[in-house]
Amino acid sequence: MRWAKWILLIHLLMQTNYGQAQDSALSADEFTLKAAYIYRLTEFIRWPEEADWSGTMEFEVACLGCDNRLVQSLNNLFREKQIKDRVVKITTLYDLSQLKKPQILFIGSRATSQLQEILDNPNNKGILFISDSPGFGLRGVHINFVMVDRHIKLELNIDAIQRTQFSVNSRLMQVAILLPNKRAMR
Repeated sequence: MRWAKWILLIHLLMQTNYGQAQDSALSADEFTLKAAYIYRLTEFIRWPEEADWSGTMEFEVACLGCDNRLVQSLNNLFREKQIKDRVVKITTLYDLSQLKKPQILFIGSRATSQLQEILDNPNNKGILFISDSPGFGLRGVHINFVMVDRHIKLELNIDAIQRTQFSVNSRLMQVAILLPNKRAMR
């Protein structure tokens, strides 16, 4: 029954209408909603066994090339929350060289030129890649937020998820847009 409530919550969030938001600028509510999605998504995803978290009591969400409003929404949401029984740490990266080993890397549109380097780096195994940029899902990002008829939807790149040995609960797959990995189309 608990899972049914989470699925219903995710489904309702995905149906939220943001018709008042301008196409060229995202509203603060959309950033808050994306932060909430990230929090809830962690309940439906299992990290690969090779993701070694033994040395930390933190769950790090790193943001590279992100809008400051998203970072602020993440900080506000995670101020008193935990993920996987760990305190959440939000990190803003200004350069790819600052990337350590977060559990989640949110790749913003300002990091487009670095996307392939991030995805191709074998040291980034065990990092869940999330973005909100058009085409990033098809290029190999695990989860991409997209606007469809003024609704926020999730794209899941099934090939990228399987290749990196993440597991996604089938309930999440039922409410998402499933993508093949078309990295060859770079």
